[in-house]
Amino acid sequence: MPAEALGSPALADAPPPASDPRIIARGRGNQRVLDALKQVKRRDTATEQPAAQKADVPEESVADRLAAGSLQVAIRMEQSGRLDEAIRYLENSIAKSPDAPSLYNRLAIILMRERADLRRAEQLLQKAVELAPSHEVYERNLKSVLQKRAMTKK
Repeated sequence: MPAEALGSPALADAPPPASDPRIIARGRGNQRVLDALKQVKRRDTATEQPAAQKADVPEESVADRLAAGSLQVAIRMEQSGRLDEAIRYLENSIAKSPDAPSLYNRLAIILMRERADLRRAEQLLQKAVELAPSHEVYERNLKSVLQKRAMTKK
């Protein structure tokens, strides 16, 4: 087998075939593409909707923003199996930030899933819904707890 077929420098230095339309080394073609992309970008940003209209996600409360770090710590504790510690941490965080519905929601989820404490989970979720009445996730979680409680009473 000739050395050129094994990837010798003679082949590596060869220019790409001129007949391949996908390969444009330089020229005005690239500039036209870049200009067209800039125009598309300008049109997209001009027609974008305001952030509140983009998604149907309820706006996060100030208390939730402030409690986001505590919530993440509790979630990491929960994921690593330190449930008692996560529960205590969330209870302390709620005491410090009683207006953060996300903390009530997370604690309710842990109590519902891991401890089967549906009564307390219901109370916590009612508080979360009270603090954020338009938040669909909290409402769904509350409905789920109410359904589970109704099934256990039968």
